[in-house]
Amino acid sequence: MFIFGDPEQIATMTMDSVESEGPGLPKKPLDEQTVGELRTTITLCRLGIHKGRSEGVSQEALDTLLQWHDDAFKALAEASEQFREFFRSTRYDYPRPKTTKNKAFYRSIVDKAASES
Repeated sequence: MFIFGDPEQIATMTMDSVESEGPGLPKKPLDEQTVGELRTTITLCRLGIHKGRSEGVSQEALDTLLQWHDDAFKALAEASEQFREFFRSTRYDYPRPKTTKNKAFYRSIVDKAASES
């Protein structure tokens, strides 16, 4: 499928499509969302990434979707000790390739959030 628009528009259209099939993203900034809302946000971001990949969106649009996921991941790591423990104790399903660099990137977010809580 070929989608016209700049990368952010394409990413937004992809997320709109995902939202239409589910509960929708909370209409608040990440720092004002509850832990439950952040879980919804990160889940929808992951679905958006999957949908973007399956529909063949541009790498730039996919990078936008990944950044939105990473922002939600950071907010959830900061807000929830339970999420930090889940991340540390399981095989987290990374949205990016499972390289040592990417694993370290997500681990650093969790470690920083834990040290600041």
